Amino acid sequence: MLIYRTLSASVCLFIEDEKDITLPFLRELDESMGTKLTPIVSAISEYCSQQISSVNNLSEYAPRFIYFNKMNLAYKSTTHLDNKQTGNLACPRDSIKIISDMNSKKPTLDYAGDIIVKTMNDYWVVGRLSNLREFYITIQQKNANLIDINEEMKKLCDAELKGIFFHDL
Repeated sequence: MLIYRTLSASVCLFIEDEKDITLPFLRELDESMGTKLTPIVSAISEYCSQQISSVNNLSEYAPRFIYFNKMNLAYKSTTHLDNKQTGNLACPRDSIKIISDMNSKKPTLDYAGDIIVKTMNDYWVVGRLSNLREFYITIQQKNANLIDINEEMKKLCDAELKGIFFHDL
């Protein structure tokens, strides 16, 4: 195994036992890999920094969401302030706990359904399941009712998940 590193990317290469790893071989590999890998790493870094800045530019009270498509493993989220997704939350922990509880109740929803919960600190947590897609949002609106929250959910779906079909319930 040979580990090649350029900029902030590391690539593991498995080389056959019969191949001698010599200095000319390593130079040839560097010449070949470096020119191809550098633009890819730059593009990935730029994309990641755009994602972080777009999440950080949201206001404190902006709706936060998690979208997951089980069919193609697509994922999109604004609940974390960084791409590590291991903390640094942009919404209250109790909202994340409620989302986790909603996720554990998926089998009771059958094929499609909505769950809406209002927390003690005026957050609304909404879970929508449809076509093996899961969409969870947290919204802070103090004097909202179920109709307002449902409308906000539809607006957020249209804005963030363009072209993704959810069954209307």
